[in-house]
Amino acid sequence: MRRPVGGILRLTAPAGASAVLVNITLTDSVASGYVQADKCSALSPSTETASNANVVPGRTAANLAVVPVDADGSFCLYTSAATHMIVDVQGTFSPTGDLRFVSMSAERRFDSRHNAG
Repeated sequence: MRRPVGGILRLTAPAGASAVLVNITLTDSVASGYVQADKCSALSPSTETASNANVVPGRTAANLAVVPVDADGSFCLYTSAATHMIVDVQGTFSPTGDLRFVSMSAERRFDSRHNAG
């Protein structure tokens, strides 16, 4: 099922991450739109000021983004248009303050083409 207009998706980062490197893919959109990724405490409907990926009908778009993580280990994605969304975590940044990057094999955290919601 496509992510809805104005929907906020909450995902869990790997343990110990202060930020995640994610690949966000948008496809099969019914209208032009965007997704914004941020820590959940920073996102709320109608207050978005930036986009991490943009999509138009008939095209698939992907973008890499560094997304901060809340203290509870979550990060969120806001969709402005009904679209399928795929989110792959490709690495994390350490919480030690030096923001050391920790590479990992890509891990699919969400795929609306196969998940309900």
